[in-house]
Amino acid sequence: MNKEKNQEKTNVLLNPAISGTSIVFPNEKELVRPGKPCDNQKAIIDVLHLGPRVYCPRLLFNVVLSGTSSWCPGTSVERSKSGDIQLSIVTSGKGKLTVDDRKYELNVNDVIFLHGEKSRVLTALPPDRFCRHFMTLYSGFVLEIIEQMGLTDIFRIRLSKSKAEHVIQEFEEIDKLICEKPNKFRMKISNKLFELLLFLANETYGDPEKYVVPDYIEKCMNYAMENLDKPLKVIDFANASNTSVRNLNYLFMNFFGVSVYNWFTSLKMNLSAMDLKQTRMKTYEIAEKYGYADQFQYSHAFKRLFGMSPTTYRQILKGEKRSR
Repeated sequence: MNKEKNQEKTNVLLNPAISGTSIVFPNEKELVRPGKPCDNQKAIIDVLHLGPRVYCPRLLFNVVLSGTSSWCPGTSVERSKSGDIQLSIVTSGKGKLTVDDRKYELNVNDVIFLHGEKSRVLTALPPDRFCRHFMTLYSGFVLEIIEQMGLTDIFRIRLSKSKAEHVIQEFEEIDKLICEKPNKFRMKISNKLFELLLFLANETYGDPEKYVVPDYIEKCMNYAMENLDKPLKVIDFANASNTSVRNLNYLFMNFFGVSVYNWFTSLKMNLSAMDLKQTRMKTYEIAEKYGYADQFQYSHAFKRLFGMSPTTYRQILKGEKRSR
């Protein structure tokens, strides 16, 4: 009996409630200001399709709901900070997005990110109805993925007509999956959303496949991977790359934002952290593997980067200690 009650309570917290024309999350405040009715229709016409009822932590993305929104000019929705993330694309009309002290004009083919940790106001502007496709996502892993893709501070992305048509097609296919719920539809939705966000990130920053690593840096990186067990100096990297120390450091600072030495140290520390997690190697064995004179020298370098000793790091991974 208690188990059933707990399950019911969990579902209530995980499932938002539909209130009027919008979705409302726990601890979220929303203020809807309808504009004057136009085109002989209501000021707000939202078509909502609820996603799966329970959040699945195994998936990268979980959709709360999807649908379309059509507002008469003058309609606005103001939301305080909440746990949701909404992704939408403008299909007709004009709008305005206000996020804290930033304002964005919205036109057809614009993609809108409504991040949950920001207060925002979305307003429909004259003369025509402001229409969108939209999806609301549980935060979950999305926050980390959006941060990794560089989209945390992005609120509007302007697309060409052809690229916007591709995004709209993806919205419609996801909406169809939610409505029809075929076999493994949640996994298909999660995969589609990952590809969609990656597409938008590439539109914002450029295709990462087009980035070319300078030849000197490539030689340096290959040399580093082949000599992880040696206490290399910057002059060693410069000689292996057929360039000067000054030029190699300049290239690394411009490409990675760190010096050659700091890059190499960070590489070894991150690889050693994987060994601490995935193997039973002793600390002195790991120190030797990455070219340190002894485990104390290695521990000092590890602590400078991670703020804790290798031993403490491994204990935390095993659950023997709690990090502050």
